[in-house]
Amino acid sequence: MTPHQSKAAYTTPIPTATARFNLHHVRDEIRRLRAAGVERICLLICHVDNLHPDHAAEADATTLLLRTGHLLRTSLRTNDLVVRIAEDEFAVVMADADEPTGQSVIARLHERAVLLNMEDGPPPLCLRVDSVSGPPIVRRFGHFLEQTA
Repeated sequence: MTPHQSKAAYTTPIPTATARFNLHHVRDEIRRLRAAGVERICLLICHVDNLHPDHAAEADATTLLLRTGHLLRTSLRTNDLVVRIAEDEFAVVMADADEPTGQSVIARLHERAVLLNMEDGPPPLCLRVDSVSGPPIVRRFGHFLEQTA
């Protein structure tokens, strides 16, 4: 993926059909990991608080999406799957990870977000990150999304 394509993946508005496809991609990846015998899977849902169109100008939204993408790329393992599932939400599928691992990653994301904000200035990146783990993770992921919708 070229740098331009990478930037576009984070900053392009996400149509409903694409979001639905991406949600199915997350579910399929979890099922694939389970079928491959991976028992420990942790799913992170990252919500960019100040990204909602009511709160962010278009330029600020682009900046926040780029910062979020950078933060996720530099804070996660290369084999972790990151998928944008809504305008202001990303899902991260982490194989061979449990709840304590997820909590450790959440702490690292928050620490690095603070550093990015100090380095880059406004608009500030504000993340809310939740984790879902343990069987049956696909069902729990669906319930989580229903509760947060």
